Amino acid sequence: MTCMWNKDGLSFENYSLYYWYNSDGVKAAAPCAHYLQERGINIGCWFNSSAVRTFSTFNVRLNSSKQEHKQLFRNLQDLVKLEPPVKLHVENTSDLELLLSWEPSRGFRLLCFTYQVKYRSLASDSWTVKNVTSTQFSLPSYSRDKLYTFHVRSKLSDLCASAVLWSEWSVGVSWGRNDTIPITETSLPIIAIISVGFSIAFFCVLAMLIRTERIWVILVPQIPNPEKGLQDLYKMYDGDFQEWIGVSKDVVKSLNHNYTEPLCSVCEDTECPVVENKKPPPT
Repeated sequence: MTCMWNKDGLSFENYSLYYWYNSDGVKAAAPCAHYLQERGINIGCWFNSSAVRTFSTFNVRLNSSKQEHKQLFRNLQDLVKLEPPVKLHVENTSDLELLLSWEPSRGFRLLCFTYQVKYRSLASDSWTVKNVTSTQFSLPSYSRDKLYTFHVRSKLSDLCASAVLWSEWSVGVSWGRNDTIPITETSLPIIAIISVGFSIAFFCVLAMLIRTERIWVILVPQIPNPEKGLQDLYKMYDGDFQEWIGVSKDVVKSLNHNYTEPLCSVCEDTECPVVENKKPPPT
């Protein structure tokens, strides 16, 4: 238990705390064994478990050189703030029910605890809170295609106190499948970011290849096209290869022969007529 007196700010003088229980009487007042300080000034007192009697009337007196304060706490248990529940466990007992269980913090009987459970699916933006009097909570009609998260907190019940202080929420426990998260809720922004990133990277690489001629030539070598070099052969020289390569017409004419050889008939001796040999014409 911690008792603080710096709610209105840091005091300029040290207080000394004394405490006692009605069952012991004022003569049994004991000094604070462990002060809490700020800049060398006492601002509170910490009590270990052996010094705290939850269901007894607690008296406090603060003394200083100038004044004295006295406070009476008739129901100390109303100021108890419990530790969060521990060992949360969730399982599906059937296709129609999820069962959440936990263990309470120690120090009180089970009937002195009351709980609140908050849960939601990953597709939801809001929590659902339920009051529970036992250490179990049943969630009926759940969806097998959703991921659920549960938290539990506790306080003393009305059977033992009029407490208003809830414990902190416990560490969460989850049940479900991650691959069933609705794409409209979570996956869509991630997919959009990845797609934009890949697109930007692709266009950057493409721009670098286009602007860098050496890289472009290495990666995409050009195949020579003979059509451009042979256009003059067909358009200007009508396919005349000799004229296209620069051979004159006189040289071409001199290479042509201007004589003919006589025909030679082959037959048997008796049938073969005598043919007079003729001299070839002069060249």
